[in-house]
Amino acid sequence: MKTADAVRKAAKDAGRVEPNVLVLEMDVCDRSSVEAAAKRVEEEWGQLDILVNNAGHMAEFASLLDVDEEDYMRAWDVNYWGVFRTTKAFLPLMLKGGDKTIVNLSSVAAHYAGVGGGAYHVSKFALARFTECVQDEYGAQRREFLGGRWLSCRWDLPRLLEMEDEIVAKDLLKFKCTGLWNLEA
Repeated sequence: MKTADAVRKAAKDAGRVEPNVLVLEMDVCDRSSVEAAAKRVEEEWGQLDILVNNAGHMAEFASLLDVDEEDYMRAWDVNYWGVFRTTKAFLPLMLKGGDKTIVNLSSVAAHYAGVGGGAYHVSKFALARFTECVQDEYGAQRREFLGGRWLSCRWDLPRLLEMEDEIVAKDLLKFKCTGLWNLEA
């Protein structure tokens, strides 16, 4: 069963209204492909509520001197630049109204430096910082609570929602350099 058909069937089985499903093929490494997809969404719906950036590429693990440079750059092109292109193309549609939610799928690997994982680890780290920057630039027009935050947890949604005040007050779930300004010169 095709994905669109599966979504419609799931809605019907759940007693929900059948959703309007638009199936598009898009290459996140090709700016014109991304822009064409955004244009098609605008023609069909006029705006976009939720964008999920889920494309990813893991280059073969190899030390810097042994890495295949094209494979390394492909990881960056998909994992970072693909998200950049897609967000830039679709953000204007999101700012027109609706939920204005962007979900960028990263990896716990963003927190680690490991032998041979440079392309993947570093591109995912850059993606986390990009996510924070987009929140800083457009946060006033979007939801604040989890905006720009890194979330990888074992909590269920009710527990996460219980922690909202603490997360916001302490500015948690972000990549930070802590203690630097507290050190004596």
